Parts: sequence; C-alpha cells; structure tokens
Amino acid sequence: MASIMKIQLMGHARTYHWTIKGSAKKELIGSGDIIEYYFHKRGYKLDHIRREDWKNFWFRYRKFRPDIIMTSGPIGFLFTLLRKIGIIRVPVVHFWHDNYVETMGDKWGKTFIGFLESFIVKNSDAVITQSLYRYNRCKKLGLKIFYYIPQGVHKALFKKFKKIKLPGRNKIKLLYTGTISKQKKVDKLIRAVNGKDVDLILIGPEASNYFRKISKDNIYFLGLKRHKEIPSYLKSADILVLTEDNDSSLKFFEYAEVGKPILAPDRGRLKKLSRYLKIRSEFYNFGNIMQKIKKSIKNKREFLNNSKKVKDWSEITEIYYKNLKQIYDEFRK
Repeated sequence: MASIMKIQLMGHARTYHWTIKGSAKKELIGSGDIIEYYFHKRGYKLDHIRREDWKNFWFRYRKFRPDIIMTSGPIGFLFTLLRKIGIIRVPVVHFWHDNYVETMGDKWGKTFIGFLESFIVKNSDAVITQSLYRYNRCKKLGLKIFYYIPQGVHKALFKKFKKIKLPGRNKIKLLYTGTISKQKKVDKLIRAVNGKDVDLILIGPEASNYFRKISKDNIYFLGLKRHKEIPSYLKSADILVLTEDNDSSLKFFEYAEVGKPILAPDRGRLKKLSRYLKIRSEFYNFGNIMQKIKKSIKNKREFLNNSKKVKDWSEITEIYYKNLKQIYDEFRK
C-alpha cells in the first residue's frame, strides 16, 4: 500500500488512560488501550471511538475515512449492521475479546446479548480473538477469516520487579488480582480458604463490602495498585489464583510470565490454554483447594518461567496490524 492503513476502533472504554506524547497521566488498562497506545507509538493511524463518543460515530467515520473498522463488544452490532445493509463499505473486523453472554447476560438479558454476539460474529468480515475457546467456536461456525492473537505482557515491567513483604502470619501466600466480585467467583475463593493455614491477598477494586464481611483474619484486601507495581506482588507470592474459566484473561499471561504455580478452575478453557503455554498448572475445585495448594507448594520447582511463550505487547500489536492489513488487502482484490 502507498500509505499507512487507517483503522477505526469502536469499543466500550470510557476514558483515556494515556497520552500519545507518552507522559502517562494514567496507566494502560485493558488490551484495547494497550493496542491503541502501541499503534500510535509506531505511527499507525488509529481513531478510537469510545463510549462517550458513540453519538458522534457517523461524524467521526466520515471525517476519518477509515480503511478498516475494528469493533469490540456488543456495540459492534451497529457497525456490523451498517456494513451488512451497505451503508459502510469498508471491512468490519470484530475483536471478540470476551464471552458476552457470561459477562453481560445477567444485566442485559442472555437472549438479547446472545443475539447481538451471534449476529456480530457471523456477519463481520473477519474475527480476531484472544481466546482459543472462541477461536474454536469460529471454526464450528464456519467463519471464513478469523485469527487467534493471545494477550501480551509488558516485558520491561517484569524485568525490573523486586520481591516485597506480603501481609499475613502464615507461611503460604496466595495472590489474586482483578475485580473482586461474585461474577469473578471471588466469594467462593474466600470461603474456601477462610481460617486455613494460608494468607489470601486480594488486589483490585471491590464490588461491595460483602467480601470483607465474609472474610476471616487470613484474608487481606490491598485495594487498587498501579499496574507497574503488580509484578512485584506476583513474584512475592507462593501461588497465583485465577477464579474464572476464561482463557483470554490478561492476568493468566502475567502469571505465566513469572513462572509461579497457578491455581485455576477445573473446567475446560484454561486447560487448553495451559497446554498451549506448556504451563503445569494445578487446577482446583473449591472443595479440596487446600490439597491442591499443598501439592503446588511441594512441586513448585517444576513450574518454570514461561516468558519465552508469552510475547511483549509491542510484538502483539504488530501481529494485529499485520492481520488487519491482510484482511484489508484481501478485501481490495
């Protein structure tokens, strides 16, 4: 192509977490922000239509004149529909980053969200997903063009981390990072280790005071931490905990980077990703979690650093651009 391809991203993010000039007023949060940051850093042309700008999407579309559109979340239905009826005449690629029915179905209705998700995936010109589970769904749906691009990590952050002293009196330290909510099943995790001979450290925003009310004195809430601080906490814990059966979780890849034992649900999606990353994870159900913890500690030397398996975000965004260019070039034929 004679010029750099122009990409318009329509997503659900609300606010800017960084500045293009790089003087980080806030931190990079979520893959959408990270991809946008690196696209701009590398000189690629990307216009991000955020939630507060949805009402201006047609003006933004006409002004920017994108070569390709990438949608994210159920709002992708709008662009996919406009593409289907011929109002938009550039390829629409859906960034299928989550299981919409599971994450939004209770709030908006599973039938409604399921319809939007199905329509978007089936009618987009191409699909990009961070999930092997959803990638296999693309195969079953018979989609023509779809890509699996895993999450990345900021390698430089993990090289600089130093161990720190974690709170608690017990020898074994478990660490969970992320939103503290029933949707994430953190309440079940807390109940499973309440009063046991381990300390559970929780980093992240709390959905309500409910979680503190059900917790005994071996549960510690540290609140939000800056993203660049997280590697120190990960490296200082004995075991890292996932509570969801979600193979596109960013923290799974961050956990893999430090090479610590990972406790995760005993369901299917994470097991597939574990094989992909060759991580010897310990899987648990909430009934026998202590047995799994003891086994993880006993075998912890078998857990190797998987940093060679996980790519830096700068590499990941290059893969995004390459695949988007392939889609656009195919469209121009």
